[in-house]
Amino acid sequence: MHRDAAKVAKARKLSPAFDAQCAAEDAPEPTNASLRYLIPRYGLQVLFFIGLLALAIWAWPVIVMLVKGAVYCLCLLPIWLLSRLSAPRRRYYRRIW
Repeated sequence: MHRDAAKVAKARKLSPAFDAQCAAEDAPEPTNASLRYLIPRYGLQVLFFIGLLALAIWAWPVIVMLVKGAVYCLCLLPIWLLSRLSAPRRRYYRRIW
């Protein structure tokens, strides 16, 4: 029983290098004005967001044109339906006599 307790105590004892590593990881993040410390963590997400923003800016005229077309069609749909209801019926064939 005494040997087991000694093994646990030995396992719980940390080396100075490990203590320094844990202290460095637990230290608060620096408040650097350049925010360079964020690049390794969020660099890919920032690049993706910048690319998405550039695509939206580049495609903005197309997006506006599609929205205007959809609104135009929705506004003309009731007028088209009412004109079809009030128009005279056409025959599928033409009488020759």
